[in-house]
Amino acid sequence: FFLVLSLKLFSIIPYDLIVKYKFFWLFLTFLLLFLPLILGIRIGGAKSWLDFGGFRFQPSEAAKISYLIFLAGWFKKNDRISFKEAWPLWLGTGVCVGLLVLQRDLGTALIFYLSFLLILYFASGQLNQAFWGLILLIIGAGLAYYFFPHVQIRIHNWLNPWQDPDNSGYQILQSLFALASGGIVGLGLGAGTPYLIPEAHTDFVFTVIGEQLGL
Repeated sequence: FFLVLSLKLFSIIPYDLIVKYKFFWLFLTFLLLFLPLILGIRIGGAKSWLDFGGFRFQPSEAAKISYLIFLAGWFKKNDRISFKEAWPLWLGTGVCVGLLVLQRDLGTALIFYLSFLLILYFASGQLNQAFWGLILLIIGAGLAYYFFPHVQIRIHNWLNPWQDPDNSGYQILQSLFALASGGIVGLGLGAGTPYLIPEAHTDFVFTVIGEQLGL
């Protein structure tokens, strides 16, 4: 929805304004990521949702687009940059990641940070900054594992979901059963048992597709 809406909106806005006012898109990203901290509701451990009369959405989905527009506008004018010149990029990304960590939405924080590192490398052609960015990522992952118990649970379930098959490992195991049931060719569109997978409509859409249409 946000992608289609953005494409329609940006076809109206003059291209020069998008590039010229690139920091507007960064501050818009900050605003979208800050709103759940004061108005949001907690679902699945992350306070990243807004609820307006039963209509729920995650502002971070719109923030992904505004953040990418900021990066595109920046690299349009700065294709080869040093670390000293790129501090707004690092600071802006750090604030985005920090706001997502406060929401406990670590998966989206990882998406933001890795998107930044990939675009930084491809746009500038400089491996040095991306390399040090990966080092910071490893350090951050270690701190997240230490300070967030749900990160420990997810890693343990990734290593062996059978250690708690009826609780924390249940979702992963059901998704594996579904993929095995679908096999190579799948059970057919609309077939299978996606309702057995908790939160399949948000977290395990790939599994539903795999069961119905095949690997």
